This record gives sequence, structure tokens and C-alpha cells, in this order.
Amino acid sequence: MVLPLPQDPMSKRRAAAALAAGLVIALSSWVAFAAISISTATPFVQDFNTIGTSATATLPADFRVDRTTTSTAGDVRRVLTWAGAGTQTTQAGSVNLSTSAANGIYNFGVAAASTERAIGFLASGTATASGNLYAELVNDTGAPLSGLSIAYNVEKYRNGSNANGFRIQLFWSNDGVAWTNAGSAFMTAFPADANNNGFAIAPGATVAVSDVLDVTIQPGANFYLAWNYSVTAGTTVTNAQALAVDDISILGVASDTPSAQGTADPASVLVGAATTFTATAFGGSNPTSTGLLVSCDLTGIGGSETFSLPNTSGNTYSASYGPARYAWSALPAAVHRDR
Repeated sequence: MVLPLPQDPMSKRRAAAALAAGLVIALSSWVAFAAISISTATPFVQDFNTIGTSATATLPADFRVDRTTTSTAGDVRRVLTWAGAGTQTTQAGSVNLSTSAANGIYNFGVAAASTERAIGFLASGTATASGNLYAELVNDTGAPLSGLSIAYNVEKYRNGSNANGFRIQLFWSNDGVAWTNAGSAFMTAFPADANNNGFAIAPGATVAVSDVLDVTIQPGANFYLAWNYSVTAGTTVTNAQALAVDDISILGVASDTPSAQGTADPASVLVGAATTFTATAFGGSNPTSTGLLVSCDLTGIGGSETFSLPNTSGNTYSASYGPARYAWSALPAAVHRDR
């Protein structure tokens, strides 16, 4: 429970400043689920070549897929949720994909019996206005990541004469529910074609995508990616192109600057009581940290601006503080290279 701050106006202003500042030492945790373990040394790769040729193929572990069951205006360019997604495709396709092919989640191959596979989608006026391929990741590096180096191929398995063309856009999320567009570097769009024909040699086009997604992922935290298939603009999804994602590579980017995760025990403190601040500090990589200094800004509760937390073991820094002049529920901290 968070205790109320004292009624003194100055202490309220100090507490507000503390809450707004920098890295916050607070009671916080991440519940990491089984997921793709991200490394900063060896990329994770997935080419989908082990899923077989079935129309109802099961995706590799830690990947999921879904589609909209209608094709309304609200369905276009829509990312759903990791938790609600399934693990199987609904159709199979390869060369000469028909102009009347069914909409759905496709297990595409360069030939019907080929083990060279990709996961993709085809829209129609009745369903699959959007399709999503999801991946669940976890930062097991023991330190924060400042980004992900992501590469993949977008493959085209059928033309489409829709005037707006179709695209694959990457999104990211910390919880698999609320999604953020990864930007233009991760958007692959195809212009309208003259027909809706498949290809005698599939895929008919391949676009390689490779860039760094600038996101912070704390150690032990789960992280989600979603490749969204839909019409590039507008709400009409008939005469669709069939697009797929293949050859995914993901590599963690180590944080350049030092950082810390912290707790206060107890987390909420009454006036006159004491607490123990503990921070787990992580060195930066550019240059590589050889020593760290960790401090807390306690001016919001009447203390020092640079209350030092000495190293107690490994990368743990801890110190007791009290008695407090004010109640608090969160305080800022700073981490600096010692040398």
C-alpha cells in the first residue's frame, strides 16, 4: 500500500519532483514467461522450415498467429493480442496461387512439397483484413538492452490489383496487448499490380529488411513483436496481394550507458521510519564499465541529493536510510562509471 504524503505543501512539491526524476527506485518486478531467449552475441534465427507442408501447420515455439474474422473498416491495419492468438495456419500455398484462393493464414512454400516455408496471409472482402505473426522474447542477458537488431524477408506469393497495395509493418509491445509501430524502417509495401495472378516461381518477389529497433528491455523482461499484414491505406481489402514473413534474425543490443533496477524495503515509509535501498546496477558497453558509483536523490524527502549506495556484493549496492522526514513511495537514483 502507498502511504499518503504529509500535508505540508513544500514536502508535496519535493515528493512530486522525486517521482518525476530519472530512474526510479521502487518495488518493481517482471514475470518472465517461457520465450525466445535474446543474446547480444549470437542472433536468434527462425526460417520456419521445420513446420512441414500441412495447411494447418503448427508454428515453432514462441510464435503465434491470428487474423481478423471479418473485413470491416475497423479490421484494417489492426494488431490483436499475443494471448488471444493461435499456433496454426489455416491454408497452404505455393506456386501459381489461384486468383480465387481463400483468405486466411498461409503456410507458404516455394513448392507444395518443399521444406522451404514462410508464414503469410491473404485478405478478402469477408475476412483476414489484417493478419499478425507474433514472437515472444525474453531478455536473459542479465543486463538491460538498448535495442534489437532485427532482420527478416518479406515474400510475395500472389499479385493483387488493389489500388493501395498491401504491406507488412512491424510492431512491438511490452505486454503483447498495447502495440507501438516500429517505424518506416520496418514497413515493406508493394504497389498495386495489374492482375491477381500467382507466380510460376514462388515467391515472385522478396524484400530484405534489416535495422535496429531502439527500445529498452530490462533484464528478465518479456518483449513482443508483431508483423502485421494489411492493405497499405484505405479500408478496401479485395484484390489482395499474398505476403509472407521468413528468415527472421534477432540480436540484442547491449546498453551503452550504466543503469540500475532498485527497491526500497519497506517500499512505503512513514515519517520517522527507516528503510533500506538496494540497487542492482549494470555497467555500460561503450566504453565497457570497469566500476560503478550508485546514488539516490533524496531531496524529495529532505535528504541528500547524492545519497551513496555502497557495493555490498557483485552488482548489488545497498544502504539503510532513516529516520525519514517525509513519507514516500518512490525515489530517483543515478548510476555513473567510477572509471
